Amino acid sequence: MPNSCSRAWSVASFAAVRSEAAKCPNVEVIAAGAGGDLQKAISDVNSWVAQGMNALVIIPDAGAPGAQLQSLQDATKQGVTVIPWGSDPAGAAGTDYVTYV
Repeated sequence: MPNSCSRAWSVASFAAVRSEAAKCPNVEVIAAGAGGDLQKAISDVNSWVAQGMNALVIIPDAGAPGAQLQSLQDATKQGVTVIPWGSDPAGAAGTDYVTYV
């Protein structure tokens, strides 16, 4: 589980992303935070993909580094543009997701 400093950073980053996305009327934002709960984070990604999400910008910081990789790979295989940022997702950019920022 991330420490309190990284959790605070994630919360602040999450707020910034929601603020910027709100400026784009053609973008429907699904904003959620798993609160460090790995199973919730994976379930959220799987649910969004099932609902037809086109793109996913995510801070994959639930669980150990790389713990969310399988759900990101699965989303990518389903045609979702996946861009993890702020927490190393493991895996390979260009294969498991578009790029890591």
